[in-house]
Amino acid sequence: MDLRPRLPPRLTLELLLIRHAEPIRIDAKPKGFRQRSIQAVEAVIAGHPGQRVAVITHGGIINLYLGHLIGASRPFFFVPDHTSITTVRAARSGERTVVNVNLAVHLQSKRLKAT
Repeated sequence: MDLRPRLPPRLTLELLLIRHAEPIRIDAKPKGFRQRSIQAVEAVIAGHPGQRVAVITHGGIINLYLGHLIGASRPFFFVPDHTSITTVRAARSGERTVVNVNLAVHLQSKRLKAT
């Protein structure tokens, strides 16, 4: 029995660390890890021009990629909530736009229903 969620045809689900990139190793060279993380996200973008893609990954990768986009001086500049959603629009020109960061409305609505 296939228990994977059924996704709309327009939505491609990619598991960043398994499918598009070699496993990202955490090693003694933080700059290397940061660079591999950024390259992995960019590989997903390059592999799906004109498509909407969901990347499911660890908050550290989100931190590194967003930090790269906004020029943050610290590699880990915020703490993403578990299962939060961050949206980046990627133009074919190479331009990246951060649409939202750490969106967790889906978590809040469930909490409200429970009370």
